Amino acid sequence: MFKELFIRRKENNDSYERTLQYRTRCEYLQNRLEKVRMMYDMESDPDRLEALIYEEKALMIRLNHLIKEAKGL
Repeated sequence: MFKELFIRRKENNDSYERTLQYRTRCEYLQNRLEKVRMMYDMESDPDRLEALIYEEKALMIRLNHLIKEAKGL
């Protein structure tokens, strides 16, 4: 019985740690996405604007993948 409780606690703790990791990574990506979007207003060079668009797209893909991964927990 004690062994089962220990295993459950460990599984819950592992799940909690993974949840925290996903949350931290998600917040990081959201912050970067916000900064990229803020830079649109400051940029006038077409090449740099294009780079910002590609960076935004890459961040969105990473964020969507992270959300799908987190839902599988």
